[in-house]
Amino acid sequence: MRCSAGWSERSDSPVAYTASGQIYALILEKHNAVEAWRKLMGPTRPELAAADTIRGRFAIDVQKNSVHGADSLPTALTEIQFFFGEGG
Repeated sequence: MRCSAGWSERSDSPVAYTASGQIYALILEKHNAVEAWRKLMGPTRPELAAADTIRGRFAIDVQKNSVHGADSLPTALTEIQFFFGEGG
């Protein structure tokens, strides 16, 4: 995974945690995919997440919340380009 200089070197950054192991990058295609994925992930702050969400079940804390998802379609398109390039 490519990490921006400065972020990846800080041990308290979300990028440092993300880069500490394997990731699975996905492109979800469905009506309201961003909204649906965010609902399944749960709130960023795991103490607010329901037990049946990914963060409710697996998050350690706000920095190590086990899952990432774009907050909007424009952000999703930027992240798809980052992870998958032009063909994504």
